[in-house]
Amino acid sequence: APDQIRGWMTFEQVSNRFNIPLEELYEKTGIPKDTPPGTPIRDMEGENFDTELVREVVAEKLGVH
Repeated sequence: APDQIRGWMTFEQVSNRFNIPLEELYEKTGIPKDTPPGTPIRDMEGENFDTELVREVVAEKLGVH
């Protein structure tokens, strides 16, 4: 479930666990495409991005509300 996504997880882990292409995950969350896949989500947190956004994107992709 998307609520299991944590800030320590990498974008690659989220991509693999939820079967979402990394490129799509980056695009929908607004993360630069040149971000290394092994980057923890929390390392990108800032004004326009946080772990909750990743959860929302994954939930939308999976059709979970």
